[in-house]
Amino acid sequence: MKKEPLYQLIYEHLKKDILNQRYPFGSQVPTEKELTATYQVSRITAKRALTELESDGFIQRTPGKGSFVIYQNQLIPTTYEIAFMLPFSQAAGLERYVQGATDYLDSTPYRLTIHSTEGNRQRQRELLASLTKEKWDGLIIYPENPGNSLDLLVHLHLDSFPIVLLDKKLEGIAIPSVTSDNFSGGFLATQYAVELGHTKITYLSTIDLLQNTSVRDRYLGYLKALHEQHLQDYSADLSTNLFLRDFEDTAIQDYLLDVKRSGVTCIIAENDVVALRLLSEAKKLKLKIPEDLSLIGFDNIQMTDLVSPQLTTIQQDFYQIGYLAAESLITQMNQQQNSGKNFSKVVPVELILRESVKDFH
Repeated sequence: MKKEPLYQLIYEHLKKDILNQRYPFGSQVPTEKELTATYQVSRITAKRALTELESDGFIQRTPGKGSFVIYQNQLIPTTYEIAFMLPFSQAAGLERYVQGATDYLDSTPYRLTIHSTEGNRQRQRELLASLTKEKWDGLIIYPENPGNSLDLLVHLHLDSFPIVLLDKKLEGIAIPSVTSDNFSGGFLATQYAVELGHTKITYLSTIDLLQNTSVRDRYLGYLKALHEQHLQDYSADLSTNLFLRDFEDTAIQDYLLDVKRSGVTCIIAENDVVALRLLSEAKKLKLKIPEDLSLIGFDNIQMTDLVSPQLTTIQQDFYQIGYLAAESLITQMNQQQNSGKNFSKVVPVELILRESVKDFH
């Protein structure tokens, strides 16, 4: 009796797993490398099995991404819809999140449906409450305020509904997140100011640090850099910081004057939007940037290199965050049995040097 070729054996095993829904429509099948290790065969044999599966319409192979099931069992209802929830339809960087996620999903059957809450916390709760496994396969969410919808997010997670948080983490429960390396960003910004001779530096946050893990991590990185240089944190001494939560022009101007009187020479802002407001109000006060006061932002939004002086900032890779969020979500859906797997990702940041920091050397 003629022995069945090894590639045919692998082909039949994978085909059976696809037909039995072990690998459902849209899921990723093992790679050539994984098949080589599992079946103890050559890479050429594993590749032949996948090629045959693609030829027979069971999978689609995408270079650099893998092989995904395209065979559909018509007896099993499917949705292939992913909800992407954003706080605003138009905001710095958010469109890059969406583009990254969309590009990853292009090689899968899944598609995004964009939901914008437009800053309405009740709207966010209503949208989260409407998510059901019958209609949606997963959720990518940039929560404006995670605490406001914490109960709904936790219930979805405990019901094994795939979720990925963008930009923020929830402590105490393992809901996957994709964030920038905010701690390193705060550290790099502060370290750069110190290297240019600044010894009195402050960090400006317009929100409660306990409510936003990303902004808090930037502050912690700032504190570490100060500690290494045995420098004082002046943030707590600037009492007008509290009034900036209103973000009114007069409050910002009072803050800038307070900073100047304190002898602080550099402000590290929680993000570029805050830094650009500081820059605008400083000009009204005839304060020169960076001669009278230096500024560093965070995000590297488009406006930072269009203003004068151009803003030194920490660049986040919004596209990569969106891309990895989609990848994490699909991986969760395909590996539900592996509940202990860490689906969270941290994306590196980069210091962008421009004109808004004075060099004392």
